[in-house]
Amino acid sequence: RAVQRYFNAHGLQMPRSVQTGPDAGGLVWVAPTYQLIQQVLTNPAYAGLFVFGRRVQQTCPGTPPQIREHRRRIDAWDIVVPGVYPGYISPAQYDANREVLRANMYNVAQKGRGAPREGPGLLAGLVVCGKCGRRMTVSYGSQHHLYHCRREQLTYDAPQCQSFAVHHLDAAVRDQFLAAVQPARLETILSALDVLEQERRALDHQWQLKLERARYAARLAQRQYDAVDPENRLVACELETRWNDALTALQTLERDDAKACRTELAPLSDAEQQAVR
Repeated sequence: RAVQRYFNAHGLQMPRSVQTGPDAGGLVWVAPTYQLIQQVLTNPAYAGLFVFGRRVQQTCPGTPPQIREHRRRIDAWDIVVPGVYPGYISPAQYDANREVLRANMYNVAQKGRGAPREGPGLLAGLVVCGKCGRRMTVSYGSQHHLYHCRREQLTYDAPQCQSFAVHHLDAAVRDQFLAAVQPARLETILSALDVLEQERRALDHQWQLKLERARYAARLAQRQYDAVDPENRLVACELETRWNDALTALQTLERDDAKACRTELAPLSDAEQQAVR
């Protein structure tokens, strides 16, 4: 879901194959749905892997019986052949992505740590109750921020296990963390800045690709309009409309790109990095 929000926030699109209609088999660029993002992150073909046996069919009793398809765990796949397709990512990166997705699961059969959450609490989703062993939740009230364990209270109307202020535990953990990373703290900061710069370059590359596609569409519409017989006025009128639409789309995209360049953080120069040091 966070990947989908990032795409939508930056106006990025993904290609989708047209399944029906006169344009069947073609590609259209659309805002990604949750399902499209999930399919890309979990499809082994993107790592160049040919896989057989990812899913299994099971017959559920009933009148009539129903056949349902279930995904199998990676270690239960029947056949895995690497290097069959040109991979966008390496098999190792694909396995790492799947591990992150599995760790982000929460309150499911295969329980994970849960995805990182918003909010000022440093340990949201990480604190475990020492009394019952369940994961504690965070309450962001108007007066106090609390970690608390209310599972017994919600389930059995029993007193809650415990609760305490967020700032006490977060302060202790923060001090321990900074003490542990103090020798490498500076390089850690610069490495984080370098990661942000890589993200900025990747985002700029996506914008350039979108602009290139829009410019090509405008040039193609112009060539089609120039090649039409002037006597065929209906066709010329339709092609002129397409050309105008392509030019309008290009101008809108260029404005959005200029706005993104103004609002995105600029990369640190060598002199600024030296100043940080």
